[in-house]
Amino acid sequence: LARSSDKLKSNFVGLRGIAGSLGAALAFRGVVRAADTFQLLNARIALVSDTTKEAEQTYGDLLAMSQRTRSELESTITLYTRLDRATEALNLSNNDLLTTTEAISQAFKISGASTAEAGAAAIQLSQAMASGVLRGEEFNSISEQAPRILQALGDELGKTTGELRAMAKQGLLTANVVSSALINQSKVIQSEFEQIPVTVGDALVQLANDATDAFGRTDVSPLVDAVG
Repeated sequence: LARSSDKLKSNFVGLRGIAGSLGAALAFRGVVRAADTFQLLNARIALVSDTTKEAEQTYGDLLAMSQRTRSELESTITLYTRLDRATEALNLSNNDLLTTTEAISQAFKISGASTAEAGAAAIQLSQAMASGVLRGEEFNSISEQAPRILQALGDELGKTTGELRAMAKQGLLTANVVSSALINQSKVIQSEFEQIPVTVGDALVQLANDATDAFGRTDVSPLVDAVG
């Protein structure tokens, strides 16, 4: 029994050392991944910004928005940049674009869309905005995965879902109509969103966003060199 006990203790110490090394390696990989994500996201914003100062301001706005809407930073920035390109012909101000992005993010939460569903709906919506009209598969996707967006359209236009579907078939739900409705209904959407309690999952998303920002602003090259 004594020999077995000593062997068990020895094995436990060895496993603890392996676990510690593995934990350190995983933590290091997480830091590097966060730093890379930070760089890539800022590069995307820079591509749709006129100046470096504007890009920095927009990043700060989108980070704050992500925390308010409890959405992944990468998803928020992806939605913003897609909408920027899709609505280029509408000449929306950056403030209007940010308002639209936040209203959509909040609408996803109100609709109960999962991360995957919100991502799919965001792609469909941005494609519709780029084409100039919301209809067909894009309309169906929004109807199924983000019904709160359709409700905003209906409330703004005074139409039922059935009437909106008819308008979509006729090509009347233009990008200008959709963006105007979301901007005008943004305060109503926000008031509904504020009634949704913060979950543990939301808190973890906010923590991950903070980590991406913090590690992204840190020079990790000495760590990479040390490991290399």
